[in-house]
Amino acid sequence: MGPCKLVCSTDEVFEVAEQIERNGIEFYKHAATIVSDNETGDVLLGLARDEGAHEETFADLRARLVEWSVSLASIDAEGVIGGYLRAMADGMVFESLKSEIFTVRENSSPVDILKLAIQHEKDTIVLYTGIRDDMNDGPGREKVETIIREERKHLDMLIGRLLAVGG
Repeated sequence: MGPCKLVCSTDEVFEVAEQIERNGIEFYKHAATIVSDNETGDVLLGLARDEGAHEETFADLRARLVEWSVSLASIDAEGVIGGYLRAMADGMVFESLKSEIFTVRENSSPVDILKLAIQHEKDTIVLYTGIRDDMNDGPGREKVETIIREERKHLDMLIGRLLAVGG
């Protein structure tokens, strides 16, 4: 994907979303292998599976752009979407999550891992809400709305887990 400076195509937006989900899968799988709390590890593996389904949904949306007339009404370069996409194009969001993946080490506590996961889910919800808000009505928008609801459930689950482990 080329950097999208002020305006991105709908295809680029969904490509970014797919990459976010792949990064989430990698993060959750890695974190699950090293977390000392089995229950937290199970939660993280479940989230990795969910993110895989989300990646497939965004890939499907990209493939159906023409068929479903999926398009973004506009991307405001001064708004949330424009700022996030510029940050992603510059590697800030992707590189940040990738560096988080590798900072999760054997000595990372469940609390540290859960806090990183919570921040990732918050960032994802903000981005996907902006994408949804800029989409035309139709099945594509409904699918993004479903993913947002699932990401919110992830956030609730992670916060619940954080409270359970004393964070």
